[in-house]
Amino acid sequence: MSVKPILLCLLLLSLTAHGREWSPEELARWNSGKLKNLRVADGALLFETEPGDSMLISPPFASFPATPWQCIELVMKSDVTGRAQIFWTGTTVGRFGGFSPEKTTDFTVVAGDWQTYRLEPFWQAEQNILRLRLDFPEQQPGHYAIRSLRILERPTTDKVSLQADNNGFLCLRMAANRGETGVIEFASRATNGLHRVTFPLRADGRMHTYNIDLGAHPAWRGEIIALRSPPGAVATVGPEPQGPADLEITFLGLQDPWARCGQPTRLEARVVNHGGEPARDLEPRLQIARARLLGTEKIPPQIEFGIPETLLWTVKADHPVETGVRLSIGDATRTETLLFRPPSPWPKADYVPEPKPAKTDYLVGAYYYPGWHTAARWAPLRNYPERQPLLGWYREGDPEVADWQIKWAVEHGIRFFLYDWYWDRGHRHLEHGIHDALFHARYQNLIQFCLLYANHNPPGSHSPEDFEKITQYWIENYFKRPNYLTIAGKPVVVIFSSQNPARDMGADKVKPTFDRMRQICRDAGLGGLYLVACIHSSTNLLQKMKEQGYDAVTAYNWPGVNMTPAETATRRASYASCIEGYHQAWRDIASANVLPLIPPVCGGWDARPWHGENTLVRTGRTPELFKRHLMECKRFLDQRGEKMLFIEAWNEWGEGSYIEPHREFGFGYLEAVREVFAPQSPKPEPIVPSDIGLGPYDIPDEPPATSWTFTNNTLGWTGNNMNDFRVADGALRFITRGRDPSLVSPRMQARASQFPFVVLRLKASRDLDGQLFWRTTNTKENEASSVKFPIRGDGEYHEIRVRIADNRRWRGIITGLRFDPGSHDGAEVAIESIRLSE
Repeated sequence: MSVKPILLCLLLLSLTAHGREWSPEELARWNSGKLKNLRVADGALLFETEPGDSMLISPPFASFPATPWQCIELVMKSDVTGRAQIFWTGTTVGRFGGFSPEKTTDFTVVAGDWQTYRLEPFWQAEQNILRLRLDFPEQQPGHYAIRSLRILERPTTDKVSLQADNNGFLCLRMAANRGETGVIEFASRATNGLHRVTFPLRADGRMHTYNIDLGAHPAWRGEIIALRSPPGAVATVGPEPQGPADLEITFLGLQDPWARCGQPTRLEARVVNHGGEPARDLEPRLQIARARLLGTEKIPPQIEFGIPETLLWTVKADHPVETGVRLSIGDATRTETLLFRPPSPWPKADYVPEPKPAKTDYLVGAYYYPGWHTAARWAPLRNYPERQPLLGWYREGDPEVADWQIKWAVEHGIRFFLYDWYWDRGHRHLEHGIHDALFHARYQNLIQFCLLYANHNPPGSHSPEDFEKITQYWIENYFKRPNYLTIAGKPVVVIFSSQNPARDMGADKVKPTFDRMRQICRDAGLGGLYLVACIHSSTNLLQKMKEQGYDAVTAYNWPGVNMTPAETATRRASYASCIEGYHQAWRDIASANVLPLIPPVCGGWDARPWHGENTLVRTGRTPELFKRHLMECKRFLDQRGEKMLFIEAWNEWGEGSYIEPHREFGFGYLEAVREVFAPQSPKPEPIVPSDIGLGPYDIPDEPPATSWTFTNNTLGWTGNNMNDFRVADGALRFITRGRDPSLVSPRMQARASQFPFVVLRLKASRDLDGQLFWRTTNTKENEASSVKFPIRGDGEYHEIRVRIADNRRWRGIITGLRFDPGSHDGAEVAIESIRLSE
């Protein structure tokens, strides 16, 4: 089916009144929250807002039918700019009188003269509208005037009627000469709101093919009633990717990010095909100056849609040189600069050279994510080779790797790591970064450490008794070590989900629990316990955190700060605006003067390896911008006579926030830290392991498992909403709990076309409705990417052979599975094996 491109400005034309309009006098009779001096004058409703939830709420009115072709027109002026919302509802039942976050339209209030805001709620699933609520920007007080609020009919130029189940892919043919992100918008009859899907643009002015997987969106269901593509695009929808092969070279560079002259090294290219047809008979043309091409190692026979392929050559430079390389494959071309460094000036060594810590008065810490201990964990990052650490795809947990990290950190002014630490009612994981690596590292006493309790656990997982057990574990394993970070003699622990203790225990029990934890620490001969709450970038939670007994506040990250509604819609905004948002948040929280702030610093944000293209990306991160961020943080600290900050993060490779030396920017981020916080210390020599004959530390890139037999352990599978989760008697066993139990595979890499079946050997205590979901390099788990099958509940083992290839969405590279054993509570399940099969 063809889809006409929609010019969004058309929606502002030819509007007709629906018959619902509220004058200033009528709006004055609406209920108000945190509005002052409410009055009608000069043909407008005038009022002032206070910080917090300032709103105007209608009483129930005679309801009118909700259609997709209505818009809300608001004529208003204000002296502040910020994010506002209009809520709607067709009911008065519920905690907030029928209002909910799912039934809202966001917009940006612009300070200055009168503005006419026309908003498209797409509220058709609500069927009828009988109340409205207008929420004003909450961060700062302001003066407002409203002339009118009315409901209008708009043109239906974006109207379509198609069934989502048979049309999962939107194929676009278009050219773009600017921008980074394209946007598709659609509405379905069964859901409220205008849904957005973003895709990366190739802004080279040439015609390209884009196949967008709309079927992965949870709202792409049932009848699609509106669909908008970018202006100038030729759009078609269908069940499969369409169009001729269209190649893009996404990466071109040396595999060794610290290559030196005189030694052969690999040149790597990463190529993807955006067209529906495979690209065959590849004839790459490689041009390289002032270096020799020694041979071709790998050219794939074809490149299919959505499956990145690697091309390899062997090259060598006889002398130190910075030179250009150009690769062309069909119409795709990429040019890059290659750097071959001089031969290593250092002799071979038996171990990591002794660090020479930089001298600094500042307490600079970096969060450390201990998630890099298997090849499967690194697998998604291999599609982003610019992120490759200078230590390679390393074996986290190796003390020698830890000593390199300690050396590089302390020589650039970083004095402690904050290790992400995981506990859920006694179940711990990802401790290898501390227990196996740090605690056995030769240079461990040169760096301090503390814990970030990553307590984003399910509801019901926090209790006073559990916190006492946690505290005892901390004392026995961490707090008494001489290099554990303290403030005023108190061990420091940062709480990631600071509201979860109150969620599970009630707010009134949090402070007594924390006080008991402090007393346990004092009884053990410690100075107490210093608890730091991670909070959002606003001041709303500060008083609650103080009342609950936290000593200070900070954040792990605020990746979504300082974004416009348009940027929020496209999920793309600049790193420069992100750090400005951090600076404002520091000032706001400090000015509130409720709890001390340990300012967080952002290394970047680009979580595409974890979550695909539709995740949030802060674009344009560089060491230079990061240094500017650090300088502002230093000024903030100096103005308050403080010294401590937390950088996020040392190694959040999957989230795109990392300062550990890596291929793209080398030691650039660490040099920024040293130049700002240890400027008197000399620049350390940038030594990497290969320079002195050490390494490599890479985890072998073994083919990830496609078959799991649960003889002795879980093999990386994890359970959610399950009791008694264990391996016993040759099977993975559990008892289902709650409404949505699930079993999630470790990360994997399997070509879907090779495995049309998934085979499970299991038994169950009752009949169940099983469902298999999968993830790919391009999509997350979703209902469309799943297959349902029955499970016989006779207590005997059965082999269930699920033909998963019957679902068209079983394509590309499969990166994970999820098995849902139905929604029955208390079912006993035992699984001997799961495997992908031909």
